[in-house]
Amino acid sequence: MARSIFLLFCVMVICLGVLVMAGVIENANLRNQLEQKTILLDSVQAECEIKDFTLSRYDFIIEEFKSKYPKQANVIIDETE
Repeated sequence: MARSIFLLFCVMVICLGVLVMAGVIENANLRNQLEQKTILLDSVQAECEIKDFTLSRYDFIIEEFKSKYPKQANVIIDETE
């Protein structure tokens, strides 16, 4: 009787150990995926900032051109629209 209880206890401990190891492995996989997605998100945000800066620069150039050459600017805008 005592031997069967001990064996049952050992089997339960082994099963719990396997479950804990599976949880640790899954946690490590999820952590790696999170790091990869964070790196991707940071890169996309940096690219968006560069594009915003470039667009702002182009808008500034267009506004300067419109203020210096309004007639030519209107002709160009009419042709491009």
